[in-house]
Amino acid sequence: MGFSADVSTFIKNTKLRADLVLRKIAFDALLGVLLKSPVDTGRFRASWRVGINRVDLTVEPDLVRMEDTSAQGPAGPTASQQSTINKAKFGDTISITNNVEYAEFLENGASDQAPQGVLKVTFEEIKDQLRRIVNSI
Repeated sequence: MGFSADVSTFIKNTKLRADLVLRKIAFDALLGVLLKSPVDTGRFRASWRVGINRVDLTVEPDLVRMEDTSAQGPAGPTASQQSTINKAKFGDTISITNNVEYAEFLENGASDQAPQGVLKVTFEEIKDQLRRIVNSI
């Protein structure tokens, strides 16, 4: 009985760690794309969406150009985005998308602020840091 309990505990702890690793990677990826997003009106940065086992196709409405930083969009994940990521479990698919009509142009280098794109750069960084991420959990 002690062995079975140890195995059950190991499986439970491993699953919890796998869930945490998935969430950590998703959070880091979202933060990366937000921080790398070029900003003109802030609409692109504000239109990053997170979905679990689905793709969120919504976008922010046009934002009024403003001089203050609120027009730049969120500098980090919103409470809603964090909540969505925190619901993910190992085996889920987490989609991070941006559906503004010019997102593909920005990803392909149309902005001097992000000439290498946003997603490509972020996911290469995540891939390079995966071992560090796993070890930190």
